[in-house]
Amino acid sequence: MRGWVLDAYPASSTTIKLWLKDESGRVHSIEEEYSPYFYLIARDDETIEMLASLGGVALEAETLRELSGERKEVLKVTVRGFSRFFDVAEKLLHHGRFRHNLLYNVDIPLTTRFFFERGIHPLVKLEVRGHGYTLLEEPYSLSYSLPELRIATLDVIPEGGMYTRHAGIKEVRLSTDNERFVLTGSEEHVLEELSSLMAELDPDIILTERGDSKLFPYLNTHVKELGIEDFYLGREPGYNGLEKERSYFSYGRVYFKPVPYMLNGRVHLSAKDSFLFREADVEGIAELSRIACIPLQRVARVTPGNVITTLQLKYCYENRILIPWKRQRCEREKSLRDLILADRGGFIFEPRAGLHEGVVELDFASMFPNIMRRYNISPETMLCDCCSDSRIRVPELGYHICERRSGMIPAVVGMLIDRRQAYKRALKHRRSEALERRQKALKWLLVTSFGYMGYRNARFGRIECHEAITAFGREILLEAAALAEHLGFEVLHGIVDSLWVRKEAELWEFEELANALEQEFGIPVDVEGRYRWIVFLPSREKRVGVMNRYYGLFESGELKVRGIELRRSDSPELVKKAQQAMLCELARASNAEEFYDRIPEAINALKGFVRRTLAGDLNIDDLMLTIRVSQPLEEYRTRSLTYAALRQLKSAGISVRPGEHVRFLVRDSKARRLASRVVVAEFAAEGESYDREYYAELLLRAGESLLLPFGYDRDVLRELILGRGKQRLIVEYASGSALQ
Repeated sequence: MRGWVLDAYPASSTTIKLWLKDESGRVHSIEEEYSPYFYLIARDDETIEMLASLGGVALEAETLRELSGERKEVLKVTVRGFSRFFDVAEKLLHHGRFRHNLLYNVDIPLTTRFFFERGIHPLVKLEVRGHGYTLLEEPYSLSYSLPELRIATLDVIPEGGMYTRHAGIKEVRLSTDNERFVLTGSEEHVLEELSSLMAELDPDIILTERGDSKLFPYLNTHVKELGIEDFYLGREPGYNGLEKERSYFSYGRVYFKPVPYMLNGRVHLSAKDSFLFREADVEGIAELSRIACIPLQRVARVTPGNVITTLQLKYCYENRILIPWKRQRCEREKSLRDLILADRGGFIFEPRAGLHEGVVELDFASMFPNIMRRYNISPETMLCDCCSDSRIRVPELGYHICERRSGMIPAVVGMLIDRRQAYKRALKHRRSEALERRQKALKWLLVTSFGYMGYRNARFGRIECHEAITAFGREILLEAAALAEHLGFEVLHGIVDSLWVRKEAELWEFEELANALEQEFGIPVDVEGRYRWIVFLPSREKRVGVMNRYYGLFESGELKVRGIELRRSDSPELVKKAQQAMLCELARASNAEEFYDRIPEAINALKGFVRRTLAGDLNIDDLMLTIRVSQPLEEYRTRSLTYAALRQLKSAGISVRPGEHVRFLVRDSKARRLASRVVVAEFAAEGESYDREYYAELLLRAGESLLLPFGYDRDVLRELILGRGKQRLIVEYASGSALQ
């Protein structure tokens, strides 16, 4: 049989089940006996005797090497039974007299481990003969096609709009490319009809909006209460890989990971519960599934860092490198001086706040990943034992890097860089949504690859690597700015891997600068575009330039905005629409002089939104705030609006976990009673009253964000818009005093 692997998971304590789609479009399942293994360096004969006495355990001597290159004599311990496998490994790691042994290749996910050993890549065409598998296409090919996947979208509408235990099922909607079904009636009838209809349509993928966090827990509760025994939405009953929900902290934010409801034999993708799916859609996660050997249903639910780690595991497996269980490397000791030098992050040129003309933005493509590859930065090459006299030295820090062998990280990251660049080159010649989504998925892996080097739980992380990457990045940006100035360009701003430069010159001269930078540093440099004008925004308090808050108009007519309310996920649609309207007015300007002339029109656009807000003439959907909950309700110490919303939900029997979002309308921000301050989105009725002054103030703040460099703070805008003062232009562009 020839076909593509759609999914795989443990079907019993000793078997892995594969679901394949053949060339004719039919779907088949294969169940195969599988016994995983780990490697052991036993420190005494007692350990070996204990293992030999266990039933279902096979021992075999092998020679492999560690990531450092050192060869090791190890025991390959093959265990029949997945739960016994981990029990044996845990006993050797933690139990009394056995815990001094060294274990490797233990905590690799079972299905991914199975793929590694059998040479299988999900969604790569293969031929199956017995229990042998032969790939029929190159797994890392760039010009592949996916099998034709039948997709169905599922939505369940509860009575009252909330997925609570006691809310009945109002209706179920199921749609494919060709058909749309709406199921109504008694709950038992609706659920039985949904199960039958799913079997009849037989889609390969079911798309939901919040399937993991809301829809499937809600459906399962009703199925159990009604006692329906034959209800299932996969090709077989049940789910695979159910795990506990959890909240976790990453990069200054709290995130929530719900229980993953992965179907048997059918792929369930939960759009709003999956970051990678939101960013890259089916084509993007299929790309990652193919190259990392993670089943499609699973890869949609993991972080980019998890995919990076799996690629590293695959590299080690293919190169017969021992994979340590748990992270074993500690940070080397540093003096206070070394800590201060090392812990500095990327370099930033403070922007010149205000309006500028004729600026070009230059971006180092995947700077940090390219630094890893160019300078051979990897845990085993950093401060290696063999090259203390290495010529590759980390700027400022003096760390040496191995010159004798290439590292694992450069190999993995290099493959991702090359794939993404190939897709981007192809996109220059033809428009393709599939290629765009693939390169976007790879982009997130590359973005994560740097941060993961310093992540305390990363399998192959090492803080010295993280420090070295940022040190090289600082030096490159400093030298790039110096080279640009030497060639007659003025540097206005720089952020880690981007420079904004100005010069009275043709575009080809900026392209020559990009080529010179690329030749000097060995990293591709893209000319992002030339701005007709760009505004670097100051902080509200100190009025100095802020590193990543700006908006500008490219010569192509495209607006680019960063760091303002329009880009924030917690801003209500009202505020986003108002800022968009103001920017549309400003975008009519083709130069600085016209920009100043357009400021009154931008203020007029804002005025329309403020006056409609104060008149109560707004749709409440545009007023909803979306806030990420940072802690449990009982840990809040202030009676904030978010606290009021959480209290309201708790009263309705709904708990919100840290990392989840809550949407609410502000009724009266100053009300003494919490219940009067906000109304949660699901409880809000059409025509609900709202705090007009509160939302008007949000609009004024949004206007201030755009116009503060020109003297228009909230007080001035309030006077102009509410008619308490004559409209005046704060900045006189004719004198050139504000034009840097």
